[in-house]
Amino acid sequence: GSSDLGSYQHLGGPVLHREMSPKLSLVFVCLTVTVCLSQCRKVKLGGKTCDYNGVTICNGAVVEETPFSAMACDQGKIKKKGIKAVKGNPRVGKDTGPGKDCIWYETTFCDGDIVEDLHRWWFLMKCSKGRFSVYSRSYNEVVGDKRFKQ
Repeated sequence: GSSDLGSYQHLGGPVLHREMSPKLSLVFVCLTVTVCLSQCRKVKLGGKTCDYNGVTICNGAVVEETPFSAMACDQGKIKKKGIKAVKGNPRVGKDTGPGKDCIWYETTFCDGDIVEDLHRWWFLMKCSKGRFSVYSRSYNEVVGDKRFKQ
């Protein structure tokens, strides 16, 4: 009935109401930020992309891996790296490719990359499904940065 609006009870999950308490809202925001921090890479503008099988891939993208090593784009060249060194890097075909990557200043960035432009460091750009969006920094983070001038 109408009392079930805003809940997932019919799916066997927790009952969620339309209005969240301030504490629950804060927990939700913290979880969202934590998920992004664990799945997003913070990269600086200026990294060199690689050509792999006729396709441009982002710096850091893993093209091949074994249990102990991986081949990854490293500043314009495909290089062999230890598997631990590329743990959080995007995988070609899974995390990067057409419809996922973004291009900015003639540089390819992978889906999920958070990019810092050194000339406009007070905000970040996030690549998501082929498009960039502004990923703002908190006021405290900006004023706490040594580059901030009052």
